[in-house]
Amino acid sequence: MQEEIAREITTNLKVTLEPEQKKRLARRYEADKEAYPLYLKGRYHWNKATIPGLKKALEYFEQAIEKDPAYGLAWAGVSDCYAMLGMDRYAALPPKEAYPKAKAAARKALEIDDALAEGHTSLGYARLVDWDWAGAEEEFRRAIQLNPDFAQAHHFYGFLLASRGRSEESLAQFRQALEIDPLSLIINCDYGWAFYCARRYDEAVDQLRRTLEMDANFAQAYLWLGLVRLVQGSFRESAEAFETGARLTGGSPTMLAGLALTRASDGDRGQAERMLAEMEEKAKTGYVPMATMVQLHLALGNVDGSFEWLERAFAYRASFMMPLPVYAFFDSIRGDPRFDDLLRRQAAVP
Repeated sequence: MQEEIAREITTNLKVTLEPEQKKRLARRYEADKEAYPLYLKGRYHWNKATIPGLKKALEYFEQAIEKDPAYGLAWAGVSDCYAMLGMDRYAALPPKEAYPKAKAAARKALEIDDALAEGHTSLGYARLVDWDWAGAEEEFRRAIQLNPDFAQAHHFYGFLLASRGRSEESLAQFRQALEIDPLSLIINCDYGWAFYCARRYDEAVDQLRRTLEMDANFAQAYLWLGLVRLVQGSFRESAEAFETGARLTGGSPTMLAGLALTRASDGDRGQAERMLAEMEEKAKTGYVPMATMVQLHLALGNVDGSFEWLERAFAYRASFMMPLPVYAFFDSIRGDPRFDDLLRRQAAVP
């Protein structure tokens, strides 16, 4: 059956494939007949890029694996869910819990089929969030070599390049991703973030607004828009973006901390002071998003407190620190010798 699908695809596309390419295309669809629809449902929910969506996607991918334990695409999906759930933009799982699971699932996908572009992309992303810069780039390049038309590989590779200050290369990867999948909300949104990392703020705003024209309820775009408008000094618009994002996410600490940072930057420290007290109390007994703690200390001008949490975040490989070299978010402490030390140590992470 898988060979028939491969033949039908190549016939419709009017392309000629080598025998090994035909085998790879057929393997992509090799799955129990009940597993493949579950995988598609998982990808549908993953693309929503929300905590409920990622958790629902994880359920579907795991159900697909129950039906067919040798289904590499489903293992790649599990990896992508854990990698994103551990990121600070979602803060749904502690990084030290999420990232090892992401890496293990990606490796399982590649044990099943080392020629699976999705598996290499997932392993690249798992290595990226673990700050294995060279390893991540190697995996993304391999994925693109295997399947140049896999938008997610270009997307995640662009994310890596933006984080490390390679802005022109990053934007080129995002453009390629959008040529392949122009309606992807998360790719459109993160393209705006890449402009933010490149300090091309007007273009970032334009791209994020285009994303919201596609879906006004796509919460992630409000986080990036709030940060961009904050660095531009447009406090009212920044606050509006964070308020909308907080409403859509049911009070995400990341959104609320962004709002507190904006208001403190505009002279109102009250919300930041109250939220910091609440989060410090929570930190005594459980996990709190480290990006939130850094934001709140920065909002209040507490440089020592900021560095205390940056050190904790460093130990956890917190995702908000990946773009440490480029984020305007950190400009207020960029001249501190402790910041230079963080940059040096981060660049040297093996």
